Amino acid sequence: MGNLKGGNFDKQVRNALIRLDARGQKRYGTDSRKTHSNALAKKREMYLRDFKEYLEQKGITEGKLNTYINEQNLTEFLNNRLQDLSPKSALDYTTGFNSMLKGLEQTKVNISREVYGVLREYTQDYRTEFNATKDNYETGRAIQDTQAFLNNCDVLRANRVGEFQNWKFYGDSFLFNPHGEMVDYLNDKEELLVVNIDKKEVNIEEFDKINKESRIDIEFEEK
Repeated sequence: MGNLKGGNFDKQVRNALIRLDARGQKRYGTDSRKTHSNALAKKREMYLRDFKEYLEQKGITEGKLNTYINEQNLTEFLNNRLQDLSPKSALDYTTGFNSMLKGLEQTKVNISREVYGVLREYTQDYRTEFNATKDNYETGRAIQDTQAFLNNCDVLRANRVGEFQNWKFYGDSFLFNPHGEMVDYLNDKEELLVVNIDKKEVNIEEFDKINKESRIDIEFEEK
């Protein structure tokens, strides 16, 4: 195991992203389709730069970025970074940060084992809070992925965020492809989603064939 390469934090962030990109864009420890390629790379860069900025605010500008990711620093960093996030956004952040660290460890970067315990505790706490409201998310996603699959089309769901009078809007805008698979999604704050839609995934001929084969003809007998 070694450290990230580079004489300053910015160069070390770039080195980390190169290492992760060389290993592929898949989330380590999961087969989740929620975030792919460019979107995942941007989130990994966000995690690294967030932590870099935290260190710089403390007056730390030299050394190896990965060696500062320890129990004390990570706890303080997460307390500050997650305080204004909803349970869902905080849960996404901690699981994504954890996945990124495991990815770096796969590329032979030294990561303190104690930080995984910190991330596990935060993840468990925010998952408990999120479970109280997750039915809204799961129901909405279940309906739309079924619609995408049954109608053989891309389904983009846009939901507002913030509060209005007594209503609280949880966001969770997303795109499902014609196979009923999640392509990408947004959280519960104002964000921008940019994705490419491949029309080749829409197989009209095959869909019509399945539709005809599954059709049931009902005959009524007059009495």
